[in-house]
Amino acid sequence: MKAIKLFLITITIGLSTMYSQGQNIEKDIKMYTQVWDDIVNKGEIDKINSTYFDTNITAIQSPENIVGIENFKAYYQNFITGFSNVEFTIINVFGHGN
Repeated sequence: MKAIKLFLITITIGLSTMYSQGQNIEKDIKMYTQVWDDIVNKGEIDKINSTYFDTNITAIQSPENIVGIENFKAYYQNFITGFSNVEFTIINVFGHGN
């Protein structure tokens, strides 16, 4: 009987954790979708900051990578300046874990 109770408690905790992680992923996807919409479509380049991006962000580019928030911000500022009538749409987003 103790084994059954322990099993049911374990299953309940596991399902709660999975549900909670799913909600966090959905919340994160919604937030990042909004941030990129604001940056590219609305030109709100200052949203490229440590609130939304890792300070050591790296964009893989050739001939060399773009490293750090300020360099990443400058790269996208050039993109927005060069394509002033850009319309950015996220078609598919996926997330997994933390």
